[in-house]
Amino acid sequence: MNRFYQAVLGRFLQTFLPVHEVIEEQSIKGMFRYDRIEQERTPRAPQPRPDFVVKQAGEVVGVFDAKYRDLSDRSLPREMLYQLSIYALSGLDPKRSAVILYPSASGTPAERRICITDPINGTGLGEVVLRAVNLEMLEGIVQSDDNRLRDQQGRAMAIVLIYGTGNLASTVTLPKEVYRA
Repeated sequence: MNRFYQAVLGRFLQTFLPVHEVIEEQSIKGMFRYDRIEQERTPRAPQPRPDFVVKQAGEVVGVFDAKYRDLSDRSLPREMLYQLSIYALSGLDPKRSAVILYPSASGTPAERRICITDPINGTGLGEVVLRAVNLEMLEGIVQSDDNRLRDQQGRAMAIVLIYGTGNLASTVTLPKEVYRA
């Protein structure tokens, strides 16, 4: 089910973010490497691969992973946290942030942020953001017969998925439906 969910989200983002580039499953090369001795025995180091990297004008605006688990009422497994922490700390996103896009059938809960801090001095290193995807809203947009409304609401929802509601530029006007709970 996770692959299907990821494919639906990828198609949605590519459709409704026309000025963005949505790159799916691109490896983060060079983040891990074996030491010289191990490299002789194992030629290829692991390469993390986020589900989506979104760029605008050639600049990365976000690193995302689709997880088919409603995190609004279930705990975040440590494996997911560790995986997204690696994406955040990779330096791919200048904000040192990585976002889990998880499905929610019960409205759109507020996003949550988990700060990654240096355990010695407490300074911030990055963050993992948990952002809900309202499945009912997504379905309504995709199935809409009104092309103009579908495009407007689709772009608005895609922008919220990429930037979050707290990080939107004041020039972006979103329909009320994007915020409905």
